[in-house]
Amino acid sequence: MPTVVGVKADAPWKTFGELVEHAKRNPGKLRVGSIGVGSSPHIQIEMLQSMTGIKPVHVPFEGGESVVTAVLGGHVELTVDGFSKLKPHMEAGTMRVLVIDPKRSENPHIASLSELGYRESLPSTWFAMCAPAGIPEEVKRALVPAMEKAVKLTKPRIEQLGGICDYKTPAEQRKLRDDEYRKVYNIAVGTGLRKP
Repeated sequence: MPTVVGVKADAPWKTFGELVEHAKRNPGKLRVGSIGVGSSPHIQIEMLQSMTGIKPVHVPFEGGESVVTAVLGGHVELTVDGFSKLKPHMEAGTMRVLVIDPKRSENPHIASLSELGYRESLPSTWFAMCAPAGIPEEVKRALVPAMEKAVKLTKPRIEQLGGICDYKTPAEQRKLRDDEYRKVYNIAVGTGLRKP
């Protein structure tokens, strides 16, 4: 699921750059909602702060829909979350998505961080199928092609919901997991969410 920064549709910021400039001029004045301390969106918020130099106040909630409700009600000014959650509100004209990572061709009007000149990208929320360690090779040989087929069959529906359906081999998935773990671990240690 691509990561997005969303604001209420009538918010004064039309672009991510405008939001960043406002936040820099008004440190600690903007509130950003997430689904909780230590969640993927919380880590993404910490990454955005590091990349942009902004310092919004983090407001953790206990669930995803309560964050959207808080943005729509004006209780927080923005959220960082999965595109699929904000997409219906964007299409209904009640929310505006200022940035999306990674870019989706279906929404060319929404900039990605790389298009805005940032070198880092935000980790997406992804899903993987796992099996116990030591699974027999003959079981792997049956399961891996079945999983690949299932992923490709669901691609149209996943993309309709705002996701990206991108099958990865077990080796590619391990590399993605390891790369993102290192990145997120460093952020968690740097913010005090985890001891080194």
